[in-house]
Amino acid sequence: MPGTIIDALSAGVPVIARRWQYCDEMLTDGVNGYVYDFDKPELLKEKIMYAITHEEQTAGMRKNCLATAERYSEKNVISQVLASMGISEHAAEE
Repeated sequence: MPGTIIDALSAGVPVIARRWQYCDEMLTDGVNGYVYDFDKPELLKEKIMYAITHEEQTAGMRKNCLATAERYSEKNVISQVLASMGISEHAAEE
């Protein structure tokens, strides 16, 4: 997971990003950011202009960004990592 994207989402800032492998697991176009196809870099300008000219919509994405970031918080990620290793959280705390 790109840490920069998680940092932006944690700050409530919608992300403008190219669609990379697994991008759709983190970002949803128009929900918590603006995504454009990797093979169409010319769309970056279009996405930036859209974000600027639709300031209210972009600002309204803040809650969605924070909710997405929560999925990658330490408390959620650690439990998933431990579970994949067959370790309960209580055993890890001891």
